[in-house]
Amino acid sequence: MTNRKPKLLIVEDDPSLLRDYQVIFAAYGDSLDIVTAKDAFETLQFLKEIETRPQAMVLDLMLPYGKKEARGLLKAESDPNEIDTGVRILEYLRRLEKDSGEKRIWVAVVTARSAWAVAERVEELLGASGRIFLKPFDTLWLEEVVIRAMGIPSHLPPDLFAQSDPSAGEDQS
Repeated sequence: MTNRKPKLLIVEDDPSLLRDYQVIFAAYGDSLDIVTAKDAFETLQFLKEIETRPQAMVLDLMLPYGKKEARGLLKAESDPNEIDTGVRILEYLRRLEKDSGEKRIWVAVVTARSAWAVAERVEELLGASGRIFLKPFDTLWLEEVVIRAMGIPSHLPPDLFAQSDPSAGEDQS
């Protein structure tokens, strides 16, 4: 029996941001398997089966659904502008976890949306198993929080974020 490395799923439709996130976590390649998805359909392929589920996920809130089967699985007929895709993925994930009794996947939600209703729903779905990162945010903070949540030793200096929490975005006070 082989010991598998923890898996991190990065869900981002912007190729530039996806590359940035891949570079951030590539430093942990010996300790971590990184997989990516660019839309809801690809994300669901990793989440549907227990064997392919990641231990943690970086999830952009606004992304395309991809193939139309994703809309059906996510009950997204009322989301024609693809605004709530990430929220629907979180809802689907939490239903799967509840039905299977599996451990919750830790999720870092990255978004530029600061609408209170969206943030409140995302916080409710995340509970203690995730965190919201409001764009713009410090990517080193994303690295630190995700890696720590996965139980992997960080490569960053231990006192780097001793004085502040840079995940709230510049426009938050």
